[in-house]
Amino acid sequence: MSFYSSYETIKVEAVDSQGFPSKFLSYLKNFDCTKRLCYATVAARLAPTWTSPFLFSNGIPGISYVIPLQNMTYAGESGFIGALSFDLQLNKISAFLWKIYGSTSTIVYIMDKSSGYLIANSLRAPTVQNFTTGEVVRLLNFNEST
Repeated sequence: MSFYSSYETIKVEAVDSQGFPSKFLSYLKNFDCTKRLCYATVAARLAPTWTSPFLFSNGIPGISYVIPLQNMTYAGESGFIGALSFDLQLNKISAFLWKIYGSTSTIVYIMDKSSGYLIANSLRAPTVQNFTTGEVVRLLNFNEST
């Protein structure tokens, strides 16, 4: 995806294998990247870090690796000026585990130690749950009672 900013609206486009915009996907209005989990996480830590698991805007669970842009000067500001974020869809990890362990008797679960979230598994079991009351979609947390 590539992002082109125009005032307060971001135009989101898919890119082809050469990295050129190839298909319009959507507009994001009143987009403020400083409110995103990845930005808040790296701004607080000021060191490269992984975010906690979260749901992307399309409902797919993911995590981000974030690198602070600091000790630089941009538009008269210096110090911490922003962040680079690299996103990983957690369903891709489960697909990889299924490919490796799906035809064996081995079962693999990857859990986030601090939150208890199920990150991925080799069983093709869902890592998100849709609660029909309130239409909340969230990552499964095995530290909570259901």
